[in-house]
Amino acid sequence: MTPASDRPGNLSPAGIADMVGNCWEWTSTSLGDPGEAVICGGSYDNPMRAVQASSKGIYRKRGGSNAVGFRCVEDVMDTEETTV
Repeated sequence: MTPASDRPGNLSPAGIADMVGNCWEWTSTSLGDPGEAVICGGSYDNPMRAVQASSKGIYRKRGGSNAVGFRCVEDVMDTEETTV
């Protein structure tokens, strides 16, 4: 896995960096089976047609994979909104 800043051209139309291709991202979406998770985005070891934000898959939580991870995010305060 690499930092999002390593690929400055990989931006969504909303300006979100590195949404696909690094690893499948584990989501909070549940399908009713507590042993499964919905993953999205594709990973470095998938064919290019699968590496897109709309790609979805099922991940068995008891398994292990170097192609499945999660996204760490941080809220950034807009300084214009906090200025009085």
